[in-house]
Amino acid sequence: MTSTGVLAACLFLLVATPSPVGAADDVRHPFAIVQPLDDRSKLAVQAEGLERLRAIKGSVCPMAVIGPYRSGKSFTLNQLMGVRCDEGFGVGHTRLTQTKGVWMWGEPTEVTLPDGTTTNLLFIDTEGFESTGKADSYDDRIFALSALMSQILVYNLPESIRESDLEKLSFAVELSKAFYSTDSGAGAGGSSNSGEGGGAAGNGADALPVQPGNMVWLIQRDFLQGKTLEQTLSDALQPVPNPHEDPGITQLNRIRESLHLIAANSTAVGLPQPHLDRTRLCELGDEAFEPAYLTKREELKQLLRGMARPKIVQGKPLDGPGLADLIQQVVEGLNERDIPTAGSLVEYFNKELVQGCRDTYVQQLERLPLPVEGAELEAAHEAARAAAVARFERERFGGQLAALRAALEAAIEREHSARTTANTLASSAVCERAEMACEEELDRQARQALPSSGRFKARYDRCAAAFTKVCVGPALANNKDRLAKAWARESARFERDYNDRLLSGMVMISLCAILAFRFAVRLQLGETAGWVAFIFLQVYPRTFIGESSMYDRGWWRLLVRGWEAVVFNPVMDLERVGLPLLVCSCVAALTKRWWLPQARAWWRGCRLRSAAGKQRLSGLDRDLDV
Repeated sequence: MTSTGVLAACLFLLVATPSPVGAADDVRHPFAIVQPLDDRSKLAVQAEGLERLRAIKGSVCPMAVIGPYRSGKSFTLNQLMGVRCDEGFGVGHTRLTQTKGVWMWGEPTEVTLPDGTTTNLLFIDTEGFESTGKADSYDDRIFALSALMSQILVYNLPESIRESDLEKLSFAVELSKAFYSTDSGAGAGGSSNSGEGGGAAGNGADALPVQPGNMVWLIQRDFLQGKTLEQTLSDALQPVPNPHEDPGITQLNRIRESLHLIAANSTAVGLPQPHLDRTRLCELGDEAFEPAYLTKREELKQLLRGMARPKIVQGKPLDGPGLADLIQQVVEGLNERDIPTAGSLVEYFNKELVQGCRDTYVQQLERLPLPVEGAELEAAHEAARAAAVARFERERFGGQLAALRAALEAAIEREHSARTTANTLASSAVCERAEMACEEELDRQARQALPSSGRFKARYDRCAAAFTKVCVGPALANNKDRLAKAWARESARFERDYNDRLLSGMVMISLCAILAFRFAVRLQLGETAGWVAFIFLQVYPRTFIGESSMYDRGWWRLLVRGWEAVVFNPVMDLERVGLPLLVCSCVAALTKRWWLPQARAWWRGCRLRSAAGKQRLSGLDRDLDV
C-alpha cells in the first residue's frame, strides 16, 4: 500500500471513530423544553428537550430563572455555568425578547449534599415577562410552570424590588393555595434566609403535594444605598396596613402571603453591574469586569449550590424522567383552558385521581371471592375504602378538595352497593344449588328399594352438612329455612310411606309363603301360618278408629327396629349389597351339588387332622409320665 493510501485510511479512521469529547459536546448546549404556540398564549412541550431530561439519572434540582424581559437572565445563567454567550443561553441586546419559552442547559452540574449523596443541578432559562406580541395569560403559564417544576426559583429584577414586581406574581395567590397548602391551610410564617437551603416549608411540609423550594430575589445592577437587600426583601414581603380595605392593597397582601408558601426560604442577593458598556458584556472577559461583581458572582454560585436539594413531589425525590413527566402534565393542565387558573390546573391533576382511587377500592375488594358473610364483606369494604382514601390523600393536589372527596365517597358507595348486590346474587345462586341438591337427594331417598328411615336421615344429614359448608352470605338464612321446611315435609311423607311399604311387603311375603308351602314344598303348617299372617295383616289395621294406628303399637316398632338393624347398619347397607348377596346365594344353590361334597370332604379332612394332632399330644404326655 502506498503512503497516500495509508494516510487516507488513517484519516478515515479518525473521522469514523466517535470521540468521547464530541459525545460530551452533544449535550453542552441549551435544549428547548417548552415553546409557545403560534397564538403566543399557550405552551407546547418539546420532545428533544424532554428526551434529554429523561436521560438524566439520579435526583434533580431544577433552578429556574424568571423575571422581566431584557433584565439579564440568560447572561447571568451563562455566568453561573461558566460558559460563553455563544455557547450557552442566547443573549441579545435589542428591545425584543431573546429567549422564547423555557430552555434547559443540557449538562447538569453534580452537587454533593450534606448527607454525602449527590443531586443534579439543572439550569433553566425562561422567557421574560411583559414582552410584546403575546397574551397576558402566557406570562401566567410561564410562571406557573417555573414555580412548579423548580426547586430553586430565581426572580431576576433590575435595581430594586418594586410593588409592580409583586403584582406580576398575582398568579402565585391561586397557585400557592392549590399546590403548596393543605386543607387546613399553611401559615405565612416564612422568613428570609440568607444561606440555608433546607427546602422544607416548616411543619407538615412533607405532606404537601409539591414541596416548596427556595426563592432567590436576584437584584441586578445593585447600587442603591441604605437598607440591606435582606431588610428590603423582608419589608417588601410584610403585609401592608389596609385600614380602608383598598382592593389593590388587599391583593398585594395576598400575594405577599402566598409567596411565603411558594418558597420555603426567600433570599435577596445583589449583583453589581459588571461593566459600564452593557452591550459588550459577552465580548468582555472576567479581566474586564468589576472585582465587586466577580466576588458577588462567586458568592451567588456558592449560595445556589448550598440551596441545591432534590425536587420533592408527592413525598418522593424526582429524577430526570419524573421531572419530564411533571412538566408534561403541568403544560397539559395549563393549556386546558384559554385563561389558566390554579383551579383549572388542580382540576387537571385531580380529574383522574377519583377514578384511580375507585379502581384501587374495586381491586382490593375483588380480592375477596364471593359469596361471603355480610360482616366479612363489610370488613373488606372498610379496608378497601381506607386504601382508596389513603391513595387520594397521598396523590391529591390542592387544598379545596371537598367536592373531590364527596365524589370519591359517592363512587365508593356505588361500588360498595354493587358489590353487596353481587354478593347477594352469588350467595343466592350457591345456596339455591346446594338446596336443590339436598331436595333431589331427599326425593331419591324417598324412592328407596329397601326403605330405611336411618338411611333416609343419614343421607339428609350428609347433604345438610355440605349445604352448610358451601352456602354462605345473605341467602343462608332464607335457604336454610326453606331446606328445613323441605326436610320436615319429606320426612313426614317418608315415615307415612315407609310404614305402608313395610306392611305391603309383609303382605306379599305372606302370599309368597302360602303359594310356596302349597305348591312347592307342600308343608301344611307353613301354609296355615301364611294364611293366618295374611288375614291378620288385612284385618287388624282396619280395626283402629280415629287417630290411633297399628304403627303406634310396640310390637310394630320392635319389628321396625329389627328391619332397620338388618337393612341399614354400620356394617352394611342392604340396599347396596342386597343384590350381590342374592346373586351369590342363587349361584351357590345352583352349584351346591359340586361344591357341597368338596366342602364336606375338606371339613372332614380338617377334623381328622385335628384328631390326629390331639392323639400325638396325648401319646407324648403318657411317655413323659412314664
